[in-house]
Amino acid sequence: MNLQTWGWTYAIVFIVLGILGLIATTGGLFLGTFILGTGLSIAFLGTGILAGIAALISPAATRLFFEVFGVLFALSAIVGFIQGTSVLGIVGVNAATNVFDLVVALLSLYLGFSPASEREILVERIA
Repeated sequence: MNLQTWGWTYAIVFIVLGILGLIATTGGLFLGTFILGTGLSIAFLGTGILAGIAALISPAATRLFFEVFGVLFALSAIVGFIQGTSVLGIVGVNAATNVFDLVVALLSLYLGFSPASEREILVERIA
């Protein structure tokens, strides 16, 4: 799977999560576990749209997307773990949300900063 395919995958996943977060949360929880309020749902929609735009433009744009969003998700996870219930008082989080952000950050940073040959090894291991 090349970098742009990963970008399209992120686009689809985050747009779906954003839409589901806007229409399918119960008591502020998505799947009964993840805090996914309106603000975070809109952020996920934006992330998905930007991932799609980057994937449409070029592999270099997609790499930049993963580098930037990897750092942003890592910061969100770190601040979420430290503050516990919110990220800078802007969006509510819980442990499950922070773990999700951390996993997304690690994968994004790997895709953004690793050489192409390393990314292909990841794909072979997954497949």
